[in-house]
Amino acid sequence: MLGGLFANLLTWRIGFYITVPIALVMLPIAVTKLPQTSRRAFKLELIPSLLSVAGSFLVVYGLVGNRYKVVSLVVGILLILVFVNTQRTAAQPLVPLRLFVSAQRSGAYLARFCFMMAMLPFWFLTSQAMQQFLGFSPLMAGIVFPTNHLKLHRRHAGS
Repeated sequence: MLGGLFANLLTWRIGFYITVPIALVMLPIAVTKLPQTSRRAFKLELIPSLLSVAGSFLVVYGLVGNRYKVVSLVVGILLILVFVNTQRTAAQPLVPLRLFVSAQRSGAYLARFCFMMAMLPFWFLTSQAMQQFLGFSPLMAGIVFPTNHLKLHRRHAGS
């Protein structure tokens, strides 16, 4: 609803900055309230970090971009595979592959991934439909969406 209010009064782009003031409030609270953990040396390896970021970017661009979709998708997948390979031998991996040894844990990760791949577009497209087809303001869509999304689906399913 807060995002709808900002979009209604200012611009939808401000929604990307909503988390900044929340983080500024939470950071000092976290520093003072969370218990200290033991410190250990950590070396961030630049190449694996760049591989993961570039691979993720290219996969997303391959899915939503206008030009070079197939090339972006293939190169992105290859970069992610190279990243995974670097994590096998890294002394301090960014993503410890032992997390995926358990079939139950891997299944849970896969289920969560599939759930989010279905829900994020649903939330986005439903709020767009409320504004474009029903004439709701961004604020009204933000208020109505959490309680009324099934009613919207039934209304359009019958027409």
